[in-house]
Amino acid sequence: MGQFKQTMISTKKKQNIPRFVVTSNLGALLKERGLTQKELAKMTGISERAISRLKNRKSIKRIDCATAIKICLVLSVRSRTKTRRSPVALDLLFPIVASEEYIQDRPQLR
Repeated sequence: MGQFKQTMISTKKKQNIPRFVVTSNLGALLKERGLTQKELAKMTGISERAISRLKNRKSIKRIDCATAIKICLVLSVRSRTKTRRSPVALDLLFPIVASEEYIQDRPQLR
């Protein structure tokens, strides 16, 4: 006799709340380093439109690794001050933070 797998069906709606979101610090880093979006686009070979989207979005859903690395390298070469270069790591450019919805559902995180 074959065995049957019993499937449970639930009427409860599952909540798909993202725990973390990737945010963008591109605007602040451009300002800090005295660069414009146009200059960054020229230095990286990334379109101005793509740079603008990355700068203005509150959260980043998807980004190509090569794009993120190019931006980090250019921002790392451009010094914050004239005397010292300051590297920009991926986590500085695109920090990962707990989502607002996730925090609201967990009072202990507030």
